[in-house]
Amino acid sequence: MKKLLPFFKIGLILGIFLVSTYLKYRVLDEAGGDLTIFRQAVTEFMSGKNPYSYTVASFKKNDPGLDHGYAYFPTMLYIYTPLYSFHLASEIPLQRVWKASVFLVEIGVALMIIKVLYKKDYLACLAGIAMWFLNPFLIARNSFVYTEPFGILFMLLALYYLEKNDLWSGVFFAISFSFKVFPIILFPVFLLKSEKRLKFILGGAVYMFVMSVPFMGNWENFWTYIQGSLLVHGMRDPQGRPLLFFISNYLGFPPYSLKLASFYKYMAILLGWVVTSYLLLKKKVVDKYVLSVISFAVFYIFTPVLTRTYMLWFIPIYAIGMYKVFEKKNKVWYYLSLVAFYAFYAGYLAIWTRGIRITDGIISL
Repeated sequence: MKKLLPFFKIGLILGIFLVSTYLKYRVLDEAGGDLTIFRQAVTEFMSGKNPYSYTVASFKKNDPGLDHGYAYFPTMLYIYTPLYSFHLASEIPLQRVWKASVFLVEIGVALMIIKVLYKKDYLACLAGIAMWFLNPFLIARNSFVYTEPFGILFMLLALYYLEKNDLWSGVFFAISFSFKVFPIILFPVFLLKSEKRLKFILGGAVYMFVMSVPFMGNWENFWTYIQGSLLVHGMRDPQGRPLLFFISNYLGFPPYSLKLASFYKYMAILLGWVVTSYLLLKKKVVDKYVLSVISFAVFYIFTPVLTRTYMLWFIPIYAIGMYKVFEKKNKVWYYLSLVAFYAFYAGYLAIWTRGIRITDGIISL
């Protein structure tokens, strides 16, 4: 029986993976709004055009009915461009080809959870994997349209190598940031926990430079790239169903204005930076995963931009971080914390309808 136990443990993990695979297979042909945006960016990039030209123009129009262009750094373009060529050659539907890449990266995220938790506590590892593979977005919304796992995987790699190899931590942090900018939430954690900060910064800078080379042909091209990949995010109005706006709506608080939303936009990042820096410098909290949980929690509370996939970023960090919190305590609290978050996220998605609306500078739900 002892010899069979490892196979049984692996079998349970594979069982969760297979259930998740089946649920994703059922929505394999689902195509989200980003498909059109990504296809346009890829085709323009392949033809030698700067895809960020349309991005900048679309954000300047500030038309809520207009699809904004590709507003991320080009790492995803470099991945999706050869996949798009494969789609043209094979005639396999584009959404299937691109979802296959996300599917593989999701496995990578699960492997990182296993790497951190498996030897420490198998049941905790199993719970974390179940929450990831059977995430509320997949279950509550029956949807598999997102690219978040790319950034999540490299964020986990950056955290794993933090305090082990600061150069690789910096490279992985920059790669994660280049998919979506959310890892900026954790920047003070990385900077303060790095033993050799210069190596961390150098690793990130080298990747960002190499990634940007195709857009350095001339100044106009480069500036358009910087605007479209980074600066347009400061032009975004509140969207989705931000937590504070949601709570205030149901408690009957006065409506929020766009001016107040601009304040919260900066608070979501800066307050998390201040809190985690204080906790770390005062040595009140030193674990990198727990500090990451705190940073993300502050962000989610205050951010005026909260779309339905944003909380996917949190799942692996939460599963690992909360284990660190309850590692030497009653483990029941760990499992209850996972159930509580899962129930909250699933419930939040279940009641999600139109999201916020903006009328004459006033935000309502």
